[in-house]
Amino acid sequence: MRLVLASRGFGGLAGRLGVDSTVAPSVHRLPQEPPFAQTLDPRDRLLVIDGSLPRPDRDSGSVRMLGILRLLRQAGLEVDFLPEDGQEHGPDADALRAMGVRVLGRRWATSPARRLLRSAPYASALVCRYHLARYWFPLLRQHASSTRLVLDTVDLHFLREGREAELLGKPALARLARATRKQELCQIRNADVTWLVSEVERQLLAELVPAARIEVVSNIHRPSSQVCAFAQRQGVLFVGGGRHPPNADAVRWLVSGILPRLSRGTEPEIDIHLVGAGLQEALAGLDLPACVHVHGHVPDLSPLLGKCRVGVAPLRFGAGVKGKINQYMAHGLPTVATSCAAEAMYLSDGNDVLLADDESGFAAAIERLHADQDLWERMSLNALASVARHFSEEAMMPAILRTFPSSTHPPRQ
Repeated sequence: MRLVLASRGFGGLAGRLGVDSTVAPSVHRLPQEPPFAQTLDPRDRLLVIDGSLPRPDRDSGSVRMLGILRLLRQAGLEVDFLPEDGQEHGPDADALRAMGVRVLGRRWATSPARRLLRSAPYASALVCRYHLARYWFPLLRQHASSTRLVLDTVDLHFLREGREAELLGKPALARLARATRKQELCQIRNADVTWLVSEVERQLLAELVPAARIEVVSNIHRPSSQVCAFAQRQGVLFVGGGRHPPNADAVRWLVSGILPRLSRGTEPEIDIHLVGAGLQEALAGLDLPACVHVHGHVPDLSPLLGKCRVGVAPLRFGAGVKGKINQYMAHGLPTVATSCAAEAMYLSDGNDVLLADDESGFAAAIERLHADQDLWERMSLNALASVARHFSEEAMMPAILRTFPSSTHPPRQ
């Protein structure tokens, strides 16, 4: 019997599990160069497994992962990154190699996992998202029993799915959320350490899995040292990939529910800039006014972050912390957000963010922040300070060091 696995997001799992001889076809062989086992020292060596290479121009999770990898290297760890899709070439792979991270490409992603784990001793393994842990944790326990297993949840998937089901009133989504919860909590129990991105999620897991060892490793950003002045800006910015359900719902609500409630005075209409792959599809069927500009994917957001006056996060469901808000704030761009979007981000209404959960209130907050220079300048400064305090590399390093306490090398400068 031959086992074949095919599932979205699992990349190189098929033919690579290697639990027994029925799984991996004999054509898979370890590469001869370089002699992998001879190059590895188990002390302070960490294996990071994710679905793909970080692509920071595409999603906030990739921005966070790059920040984590920088901190791991600064902490003195030798890091190998295994992308499930096997990609090892191009600028994204080069960026990892430039920081000293070894990329294990297709020849490893398509090899039986037991061969990698038996030939490459790792002190720890960081597996991103519960669905990858479902496959990798058993393999690691079987073939690398002394390796510390760390689960990076990225966000609690079952919490996000449950909130979506509640908002939309769809029983099928509620059943999916319950199934996800069972699987996700199982992997949290299997992990030696679990990373969450917020204190809200930590409190929730303290009730659901009280024995779990939890560390909060949130989004990581570097506050900008230069911020364009209020008078040099105009317009509203929304950032978010349209294929992510919370973003698709948010951008449709922004266009169809919030924008019609902006007042139409003698001043020019406020331009609305929508940035993210898949947004055009998410907005299909809606009549977009002339002030709405759908940019799609933008590799470098700096120009828009520097010229827009208000960032918006009209999310009606979700989980974790919102990278779009961190990104706005790290560039000194004041933000209007829902309570859900601002959850667990240490934000105070009227000081760091303007909060609104209904269409009229959200529209009014946009207009207020777009027109009030004193408020804008105060919130811009507070945003930069908040990111430095709660979401900087310095803020996250203690949790990294607690997770990997056996480092034998001093942190890199």
